[in-house]
Amino acid sequence: MYLYRVLLGNAFSHLTEEQIKDIMFFPDIPHAIMKEENQDIERICLAESVEGCLTSIGWNRLDTTFQDFMDEEREALRVVILKFDINNLDKKYLLSPEELDEKGYVPDAYITREWWYGLPAKPDEVEIRYLYDYDMSENEYVIPREVRMYMKEHNIVEGDKKFDEIIEKYMENGIEIPLIQRLVWLEDAEKAS
Repeated sequence: MYLYRVLLGNAFSHLTEEQIKDIMFFPDIPHAIMKEENQDIERICLAESVEGCLTSIGWNRLDTTFQDFMDEEREALRVVILKFDINNLDKKYLLSPEELDEKGYVPDAYITREWWYGLPAKPDEVEIRYLYDYDMSENEYVIPREVRMYMKEHNIVEGDKKFDEIIEKYMENGIEIPLIQRLVWLEDAEKAS
């Protein structure tokens, strides 16, 4: 299983995939995180999919990056995809989405499937692609873990009146996460036209 990290725009634009593969990435505290997210623990943020990475970045930042760093020649956003083989990471320094959720470090980890790694690491594979378009057709609402556990314990499921009441409360006052889905890479868009 691979865990992914993405770099957008002109990050390492002077380097090839092979050269980027030789770069050691170090844990740090990301500069753009949710205010409810842990602000003290240095980490390398990873996700189980590229879509999860982009959802973690957030649609607002993704749109701004699209506007500011779009490759004018290609009319697409350059994305460096770093792939870390989970078998090559020291498990003692790896926190799963479930652990991040349980410890209250990342309130939307159960949605984005974010992982944290606490040691320096080099990617096992690197891929440079150009994102032409994406879809954000669905939204998720971050529901606090204790509420989700209460719902699970009381078998409150989608379709129940109580479920709808809980979701409605978080739709009014909660954190809305637009899910980044259906990525359209430039090479796929060119094939389709």
